[in-house]
Amino acid sequence: RFGNSQDLQIYVASSNNQNYIDAIANGITNIRADILVLARLNSDKFAKFTAGGSSELYFAGNKKFETASAGVIVTGNIDFTGNLGAGDNKIIKLGNQADLQIYHDGNFNFIVNDNSKNLAIQAKVGENAIVTIPNGEVQLYHNNSKKFETTSTGVTVTGNLFSTGKV
Repeated sequence: RFGNSQDLQIYVASSNNQNYIDAIANGITNIRADILVLARLNSDKFAKFTAGGSSELYFAGNKKFETASAGVIVTGNIDFTGNLGAGDNKIIKLGNQADLQIYHDGNFNFIVNDNSKNLAIQAKVGENAIVTIPNGEVQLYHNNSKKFETTSTGVTVTGNLFSTGKV
């Protein structure tokens, strides 16, 4: 027990054989170090905190989450039990050069594709629904079979063309 009122206690509870550090008094408990590592005795890290630098979280000794000057770095998958949210004009950037961007500007939804890459919207993995070719055609598919595409002179339809009104 430490302090005038013995309000900081470090002990082992014999009832459950667990170690405790208790700050009994109201207030803030500080652990000060340039580098603080929480780990199993002689084994895997749980967390590492570096003064003026990164904070790291580990799973089974493998780093999974790290703060960085530009944001955070996640190793592995992110599984959501809720929603992924972002405000208007906040862009989700994917690819090494942010080749694909998805965002909402308050009025419209945007999928922005680097103009040197094709964009495919699939009904399921490997089954195209819409494909856009940079500086080229837009293709529409039914059951992964191309039925409609734009061309430099108009459109090409594969199959029958039906109209419910005047053509």
